Amino acid sequence: MKQSCKWMALLLSGLMLLSACNKSEETTKKQKTKTKKTKVEDVDVDETDEPEVTKKQKNRSASLQSKDFGSYTLDGSWVEVESQSMPPEIFVYCLKGNEDSKTPPNNIVVRYGTNDYTKEQHEDFCTAILVQVKQQAASFGGDAHMEEFGEINGCMCYKFVMDCDPYTIQWYFCGEKEFVMVGMSIYDQEAAKEDRIEEVAQMIVDSFIWNR
Repeated sequence: MKQSCKWMALLLSGLMLLSACNKSEETTKKQKTKTKKTKVEDVDVDETDEPEVTKKQKNRSASLQSKDFGSYTLDGSWVEVESQSMPPEIFVYCLKGNEDSKTPPNNIVVRYGTNDYTKEQHEDFCTAILVQVKQQAASFGGDAHMEEFGEINGCMCYKFVMDCDPYTIQWYFCGEKEFVMVGMSIYDQEAAKEDRIEEVAQMIVDSFIWNR
């Protein structure tokens, strides 16, 4: 139990900055989200002499994750860590088999939150987030910057890179006085080659659609 709390504390350290961006208190939904997992794609494995790791990567499926706030696609080799998730607002994912890790594995967090910024005020929201990710990265001896922005599935999205340890990328989808953050944290660069965390996170981002 103590190890689980330690992991949660580290995972949430990157999320606490969001509360300062809210001009009003964030409203908490009390109904627990029912997650629907729908198989959307199977990848066939070729009968070749490819390395075993490559075969495992090909032999995977993806699932549609439906939440109260929206939906997105999760790679089949990754799973939700229910002991770390806090529905209906925070959902934590890692490579299958790392759910009970005593130290934080490479992980992805999807978080829903509210604020006072309208869709048209997305630039102001971006400015507020940039200030805070810089502060957070500095506390880990690094720096942060806004790398790119644009519409994804009709919604403005900003991408921030935190060049520190752990190396972190966060995407923010700007809704109407609400947002969704997709954040990936790399604690082990070597493991990132096998778990494909950046590819998995990008899949979530590219497939995200608001349930509005």
